Amino acid sequence: MIRPAIALSAFVLCAAPAMAGEPNPPTFAEDIAPILHSQCSGCHRPDQAAPFSLLSYKDAAKKARMIRRVIDDRLMPPWPPEKACAEFVGERHLTAAQIDLIGRWVEAGAPEGDPAKTPEPPKFESGWAMGEPDLVVEMSDFFDIPASGRDIYRYFVLPLDLPEDKWVTAVDIRPSARTVVHHVLFFVDETGEARKHEAKDGKPGFSGGRFRRTNMGGWTPGETAVPLTGGLAWPVKKGSDLVLQTHFHPSGKAEREKTTVALYFADKTPERSMLEFQIPALFGRFAGIDIPAGEADWRLKESLTLEHDIDLMSIGGHAHQVCVSFDCKRRCPAARSNRCFRSRNGTSIGRGNTTTRNRSAFRPGPF
Repeated sequence: MIRPAIALSAFVLCAAPAMAGEPNPPTFAEDIAPILHSQCSGCHRPDQAAPFSLLSYKDAAKKARMIRRVIDDRLMPPWPPEKACAEFVGERHLTAAQIDLIGRWVEAGAPEGDPAKTPEPPKFESGWAMGEPDLVVEMSDFFDIPASGRDIYRYFVLPLDLPEDKWVTAVDIRPSARTVVHHVLFFVDETGEARKHEAKDGKPGFSGGRFRRTNMGGWTPGETAVPLTGGLAWPVKKGSDLVLQTHFHPSGKAEREKTTVALYFADKTPERSMLEFQIPALFGRFAGIDIPAGEADWRLKESLTLEHDIDLMSIGGHAHQVCVSFDCKRRCPAARSNRCFRSRNGTSIGRGNTTTRNRSAFRPGPF
């Protein structure tokens, strides 16, 4: 029997102070720079989503106490899944030793150390991270984001003009105004319905409107594109459009966005199918969510019973400020419950899906 692969949308830190009078406290040059370069520089560098850079000693020293505070508050690095659940691609957890070093460095006054021992900041490719794409498309015009106001959710239609059906293994993206792009979702529209809503208000894209869509993942700041594993790919039919749903968060400065997207195609048709499901469905729209005023521990529970064997390829959660945790378990008749995803990361929840490093086999039964 062919076992389908399923992408599921269910939808650390404390710093230890230095000992008094520590004779050889950690320094930026030898201890802190390697941590910031490997775990923080993806966002905390010029022209990226983070509000300040952390590439140099001067950058980090000015923000030393803030760095420690956001680690204590479990806000940074922005990686919601708890480490004990599973191994994921691109994990950004800090180790206990790294947390200890940062805490002791801050308590010692954030010393620089010998500048000659500071490692070079990482070099970021000017080209696409996965190499030359098979197809590159971009928005037809710039979309203006005001300096202030409410968050903006906007759809943009990018015609693919494919002469034949294709299978997509990866999607990469280059926002032009990264400081205001909170996240981007990718959809495929095979019907052409999304085009009918385009630019009705005189601006690129549209804010609302129904169209049949197929989900093809998404992007959040600091994320690096990775291909689907296990010989899997998303189907994209001839004549389909790529539709972006972009969430903008005004930054205090007016910006203009013109997104460029890269697509990578499979060499052959996959032998296995990939499906997606949500628990609860439609982001809980019909789950009866009604939180009483003042309720501090309200919970929503939902389950799904699997009828066939599957391999879990990706899992994630999405919520906003009201939600403080996710907990997803699989239950097998012959075994104890097995946690496959948990996040207790407060308002940082909602960073998109995470891809498992190794496929997890699931047998029929409750999920």
